[in-house]
Amino acid sequence: RVRRQRQMCIRDRDKLKAMAEEYILSNNTCALATGTGDYVRCTPIEYSWHGGCFWMFSEGGKKFIGLQKNPHVCLAIYDRYEGFGSLHGIQVMGLADLVEPFSDDYNAHAAWKKISLEALRKLPSPMHLIRVRPTRIDCLFCATDAIALGAMQYCREAGIRIPEDVMIAAVGDSSVGRNTFVPLTSAHLHYKTSGRDAAALLMD
Repeated sequence: RVRRQRQMCIRDRDKLKAMAEEYILSNNTCALATGTGDYVRCTPIEYSWHGGCFWMFSEGGKKFIGLQKNPHVCLAIYDRYEGFGSLHGIQVMGLADLVEPFSDDYNAHAAWKKISLEALRKLPSPMHLIRVRPTRIDCLFCATDAIALGAMQYCREAGIRIPEDVMIAAVGDSSVGRNTFVPLTSAHLHYKTSGRDAAALLMD
């Protein structure tokens, strides 16, 4: 029985990891937060995901004030808001480092992005490459209560505390979501009143 439970936990973990990676790969822009002391910067930036890391080319900017002194970063990926029913998001903490220009890792990422090294060498100053290795996912925003319940079950089996280690929120406000071992934050969709109001607008 213990072996079967362990196998189920591994499957749940792999499923959760696959869901997170699928969402990361479906986007290409994040908000990258960097800082040192009382200085904090949040920068929208394009990213690529491969090899278990986030990769970001950048010409420069004030985010490097924090990056040069503090490798700890946080990035958020989220959907454009078009209603709670289709809203997703993920928040990741990680360690950032600056990849040496024209090193093996730098050249490999340029090739992955299909950017010519010759073109990069012709720039007035080398393009910076930021690499972020995730250390943990802090927040999951799930499209439905059912998805959130699966994530909560995995966290419970893996010893990940909710909400101390990771926050989970969802959409639906179902009766099942109200009876979880940890209260689930879930947005309520007012289908009846929304439908009634929409019909009233059409009748006017």
